[in-house]
Amino acid sequence: MELLQLKYFKKIAEAQSMTRVAEEIHISQSALSKTIRTLETELGVKLFDREGKYIKLNENGKIFLKYVNRNLQSLEDAKKELSDYNSNRNQDIIIYVQAAMFMLPKIITGFNQKYPNIKFHISQKQFNKGENNYDFIIYIPSTEEINNKNSLTLLEEELKLAVSKNHHLSEKNSINLDSLSNEKFIGLPPYTKLRKTTDHYCNQAGFTPNVILECYDSPTILELVKNGMGIAFVPKYSWGNIEHQELSLINIHSPKCTRCINLSWRESEYISESAKLFKNYIVEFFSNLK
Repeated sequence: MELLQLKYFKKIAEAQSMTRVAEEIHISQSALSKTIRTLETELGVKLFDREGKYIKLNENGKIFLKYVNRNLQSLEDAKKELSDYNSNRNQDIIIYVQAAMFMLPKIITGFNQKYPNIKFHISQKQFNKGENNYDFIIYIPSTEEINNKNSLTLLEEELKLAVSKNHHLSEKNSINLDSLSNEKFIGLPPYTKLRKTTDHYCNQAGFTPNVILECYDSPTILELVKNGMGIAFVPKYSWGNIEHQELSLINIHSPKCTRCINLSWRESEYISESAKLFKNYIVEFFSNLK
């Protein structure tokens, strides 16, 4: 069994297309098919079901893919550890950011002051946690998600209500959520985790929020609230210092409304030294914030 066979198998399993992979790696489709047939012969089982021009990973293939992924990842880990061991320079860190984007510059700047040789690659991948080419993801977990050995909660932050200074609720210190059933809301799109969370709390309070405008950009949401178009749920920390934006922030007394920010990392046996440093730093950053 050769490494190249395993790499080809993984690509085909993920693409579900022999033709597409052959074009991508610039070999003939017949040569690629022969490689897979040789692998199947060695294993003694078929890995794909052929359906006309198409192929589909069967149950044998799914089992084999699990072990192929594990072993290819171990080889990548070995390369990283060897690089760490034989090099004085630190490795880059790749982060996918799905939450707390406004806090990230302060985090990166503080870390860079301590470790100036470590470089970052940051991507804002809002709705796809299935990526595997990363060191860390900063994300909002679903309400039913339980942390495992590859994730932790950085922060549980309170959700507040933002209203304009001229709004009839602006002088209140706290409210019950069920008193807002007739209000007009401005919010994130319904597929975002924060919107799902706030909709959940509103449903608990017995109503569906009347969202008159949906916008993905949080500064725009805050500006519209300031101009009196509606009210909005805002997280206490991760949207920046909202109290200086001519808004009134009101505590939600009942039900208690919070959301979590989590950190996850690849299921890997090896974490680079630079990644370990960043993990310790960001945990300490949010601990001090709390």
